[in-house]
Amino acid sequence: MNKETLLMEQIIVKFHPQFKESTQLQDLGLLRPEIFNVEMLVEECLAACGPYELSRGCHQDFSDGSDCKTASIRREPNKPGTASHKGEISGVQTSAGVVKLGALRCVVYNPCENNLLYFYLPKEFWTQNIDRHPTTGMGRIFFTYNRNTMVVPKLIAYQVNNFEELAQTTG
Repeated sequence: MNKETLLMEQIIVKFHPQFKESTQLQDLGLLRPEIFNVEMLVEECLAACGPYELSRGCHQDFSDGSDCKTASIRREPNKPGTASHKGEISGVQTSAGVVKLGALRCVVYNPCENNLLYFYLPKEFWTQNIDRHPTTGMGRIFFTYNRNTMVVPKLIAYQVNNFEELAQTTG
């Protein structure tokens, strides 16, 4: 299974207002998730489940100032024979140095376990962990996933249990 399929199966068909009401959309989404903008649909699902509205304003996705990020953990370990896998949350800062306005609501695809992980990152935390790309200047957050312990050490304090909790968490 891939990221788009898992997002469609575990989030979009369950929480998106139009998908919940249409078996045709559900069937098409599950059969061909690649034809949809799944990242945008995840944003719409968060807004449908959370105490805020979708705004898609400058440097924010929601009326509370927070932003949705989907990310992935790399399937291959950092070094052969190890249990550590790299991950990255990209686009948290523009090349001009402008950061997102508030917290990050992160849905992370984990190909090692074929599941999704959820993190609510307060701005106070994530702005202290930005790495700027050497050529583009875009800001991102690097992390690692340990396949043996099944945790993301850098983000574990901000992990939430499920999508609904991610949507409902506030600063």
